[in-house]
Amino acid sequence: MVLVLNSTAGHAKLGTPWAPSWTASQYRLEPDALLCVDQLTDATLRQAVRLSIGGKRVRIVLSNAAGGKPLPISGVHVAMSGPAGSASIQPQSDREVQFGGVRGVIVPAGGTAISDAVELAVPPLARLSISLHFVTPPDQQTGHLRSLSSSWIAHGDQLGATTLSAAVSTEHWYQLAAVQVEAPNARVIVTLGDSITDGSRSTPNANNRWPDLLAERLQASSATSRWAVANEGLAGNRLLAYGRGPSALARFDEDVLSQPQARTVVLLEGINDLGQFLGTEPLPSARGPFVKQILGAYRQLISRAHAHGLRIIGATLLPYSESDYHPTPLDERDRRTINQWIRSPGHFDAVIDWDAVMRDPRDRSRLKLEFDSGDHIHPSPSGYRAMVDAIPMGELLNEVRTQPVVRRPRY
Repeated sequence: MVLVLNSTAGHAKLGTPWAPSWTASQYRLEPDALLCVDQLTDATLRQAVRLSIGGKRVRIVLSNAAGGKPLPISGVHVAMSGPAGSASIQPQSDREVQFGGVRGVIVPAGGTAISDAVELAVPPLARLSISLHFVTPPDQQTGHLRSLSSSWIAHGDQLGATTLSAAVSTEHWYQLAAVQVEAPNARVIVTLGDSITDGSRSTPNANNRWPDLLAERLQASSATSRWAVANEGLAGNRLLAYGRGPSALARFDEDVLSQPQARTVVLLEGINDLGQFLGTEPLPSARGPFVKQILGAYRQLISRAHAHGLRIIGATLLPYSESDYHPTPLDERDRRTINQWIRSPGHFDAVIDWDAVMRDPRDRSRLKLEFDSGDHIHPSPSGYRAMVDAIPMGELLNEVRTQPVVRRPRY
């Protein structure tokens, strides 16, 4: 077993042949998502993901971001998945994953481990299963809540088994940060956001989150098929404060700037900031300063993206009237103020106006009925489809960054 030190492959390394074809933001899981100690003692954990682009070979990125101690993983396998929602694999595709030429790895506390290249050619939109064997459980589980993809846990070393024996399912991802593919000409779009980008209320095991559907749209044409989608949505996430996982400001370096071959960021975030602060704030005088903080966060992210050569596209906030946040007319006013800033020239490099697409024309504070999943804040699968259909692809794939607007002082 080999110790792999933490490594960050940044946007500056544009010559790398590796690109993230699938990603999931990693953080310290809350108690409701944790596997029990017995489940992770001498156990095989099999997790299914769907890629965006294909490649000649693959690499697996493991995370121990929340761990306070090094994490030993005694073995890792990767294979093409069997039927969606099952614990099975296609046995002829099963490959052992090595780290430094040996089986197993020790992932450092707070760090990541990137595997050796695995000789497994994968097509675009392929479904892969990554199996990990734990002798002892991590001291603190790192992962991604509500994967909307079935993961399976079973006792013993069943890494190469066609199907897991006596397996129990869960809908979270654990210790798995990315699958990279060898694709020298790839370009990567990073989608940064909250539960809407994470795909809440989409169909389990159907891969119909809006970033998934964007990947399908890109793969439908040879002219756009080199563009990968790295989904860094995180349910409950906020721009300014810790929600589910670190704030967007805090995780921007790890989740966006560290992605090799990244070219463009699509940012859709801010609803949780509004809903969790303004909905309970008793002082009306606090609203204006808080909205300015949100706009300041956008400016910070724009500046940091530009400093690393990335284009950043702003998406307007969807309406959420009648949701559990119980927005008031003042909340709706603030949402419109934020959206107007997003639309204004001189800020983002381009804009996706999802508010205009998704709102009810009879009541701009509400989602269209046909796009509402039922909780009045998350789109339905047809809503996610409408969001992707509305993306201006020319703006999305343009690699020329907008020049900042120079505002001359008045004397």
